[in-house]
Order: sequence, then structure tokens, then C-alpha cells
Amino acid sequence: MNSTSYGFALLPADEHVRAFSVLVSAFSVADTRRRQPYCKGICEHTGHNLPPR
Repeated sequence: MNSTSYGFALLPADEHVRAFSVLVSAFSVADTRRRQPYCKGICEHTGHNLPPR
């Protein structure tokens, strides 16, 4: 992964883990919103049909 593509190089080293966690959280929300109308009940991938937390 090229860290400069995501702005990680501009952050202090101790912020990398926090920034990565924020990115994973944002992608998780986006993927959940995408899966709700497009995958629910019709997609056979196990990861797409997980029960809500």
C-alpha cells in the first residue's frame, strides 16, 4: 500500500493506527449501506448475510 496515496505520510507515526481504524469504520458503514439494498437475501456469500450486531 502506498501510504502517500491516503495521506498517511503526512500524519505523525502515532496517528497511523487511529487513521486506519477510521478508514476501516468508514468502509464498514459504506459496505453495510451497499449490502442492504443489493445483497440482502439474494447473495449467497456468508459475509453478506451476517445478522445485525
